[in-house]
Amino acid sequence: MMADILNITGLGKLEIVETYVYYDQPVLFSCKSAAGHLYLGVAADKNGEHETWLYVGISAERLNLVRSGAIDLYNAFAEPEDSFLLQEIVPYDDQTQPRMEPLQPDQISEDMLPTPGECLDLETEVFPMLSDVEETSCRDDGMLRENMSVEVVDLSTTDYPNQEALNKALNIYRTCMRGFIIFHLKKIPGEKVENLVMDSLDKASQYNRADKIESELEQSDRDIKSIIDINDFPHLIHQNWGRVFEKPLKNDKDFRNQLWLIKTRRDKDVAHPPEDDAESESTRMHLFLIAEVLRKINRTDKQCEVEAIRDELFFDDSAERLEEAKKDIAEYKRVLTETEQRLAAAEAEKEEYEQKNTELSERVDAKEKQRKKLDRQLQNAKGRNDKLKSELAGTKQRLEKSEAAQAEYKERLETESKEERKEFKSPKTKPRKKKPTIVERYVSDTTEAYRNQVAMKVVKMRINATGSKPLAWRKIREKLGLKNDEFHHVIRLSAGYREAVIDRIKRLKAQEGGWKYSGKLENLTGIPITEEELE
Repeated sequence: MMADILNITGLGKLEIVETYVYYDQPVLFSCKSAAGHLYLGVAADKNGEHETWLYVGISAERLNLVRSGAIDLYNAFAEPEDSFLLQEIVPYDDQTQPRMEPLQPDQISEDMLPTPGECLDLETEVFPMLSDVEETSCRDDGMLRENMSVEVVDLSTTDYPNQEALNKALNIYRTCMRGFIIFHLKKIPGEKVENLVMDSLDKASQYNRADKIESELEQSDRDIKSIIDINDFPHLIHQNWGRVFEKPLKNDKDFRNQLWLIKTRRDKDVAHPPEDDAESESTRMHLFLIAEVLRKINRTDKQCEVEAIRDELFFDDSAERLEEAKKDIAEYKRVLTETEQRLAAAEAEKEEYEQKNTELSERVDAKEKQRKKLDRQLQNAKGRNDKLKSELAGTKQRLEKSEAAQAEYKERLETESKEERKEFKSPKTKPRKKKPTIVERYVSDTTEAYRNQVAMKVVKMRINATGSKPLAWRKIREKLGLKNDEFHHVIRLSAGYREAVIDRIKRLKAQEGGWKYSGKLENLTGIPITEEELE
């Protein structure tokens, strides 16, 4: 159906200038008539009998805004500059002629229009195919205007014409800047526009404003585009300058200064107006700044509206006013430069405080880790202490039993000694044969060599090669099958045991890596030993 040259009923031959969406054929494109008139065309609908196409006449300036994404595709068709669209019905039957009919925007079904918010995103400076489009210049202070229809506001009927002019110009400025900022913030990948706006205001120390925006988004049906206002524009542009705004504004740093000037003058002349009308010179400068900003964001249609408001309010009387304005701008630039320097210094100071805060946080974290480590060590120490207490209690019990056994043994010896003395003193009594003790029986029943071998076994079991905790005396005695008196009063007190201990320790110390016991040797061996004996 489509070709590079279209033959449209009622429009004649149209040449396709650019194709934006292609699906088997161009379905969204711009085209130009032989007379140089531009149209934007889109495939709107189709059924079993025909296709429906929509065409809207469009100026070069507006087409640039559509191409760059400043105006979405929905509004390009829903709000035509000529207040009407053209609908072409193209039957599939070659015998039936296509028909074209004009429609008002409210006569078009929503499902025939592009989705609201859907935009093109083309690099746009000068539209490449529009050199033949007729332009007429309307110069004011050296600026070129496109030939377009501008609504002139009659300010002669109001008591405060300057104030009224500023309000109308600021409304135009607010609407255009909202669209410009949101459109470019959407280009930042992986970020939500709402978060970017609130983060930017937070970084600019506009905390209350960010909170209010967040609250308004949650409590109303308004979107972020309709919430941001003139006071927010300088902060949003400044905080995201390098990320997204520097390139489309061609690194024009005066742009940011102009936003601050508009905000400052708006706060003075509009937000807090004087009792009388705003000053004429201040109003003229304010309107000039607004028009200049609109030019820089490629909204020359709205620039001309603001200039029309200004021209209707003031006469273009002399070049000296421009010179004075330039001086004022230079002064404002100086003030704003100082302000930016102070802001930069404050930002640097903020970064320094943040760095210090980070360092303090790291130190606190390190101290917290150290505290936790000490807590673990304390718990381990408590566990070891409890274990030692338990072992000490067991040792104390065994000591008490040993003392009790010694006391019993001593008492038995004293009793036997008294009986022996009685038997010795009494000639009438026949001497009774003394019953040998456990110690005496063990000594008489064993040889010294055997006892020395037993002593060597005791030493090997008690003194291990690693110097770790020794085997308990009771367990050694039980393993060797010795009675308590045989073990403690014969083997441990023998000279063979002492020699075996000294020889064992000397041999362990002489081995590779040496030998060391962390406790007291006397507790380990059960006998007092000096270091000289072990050398």
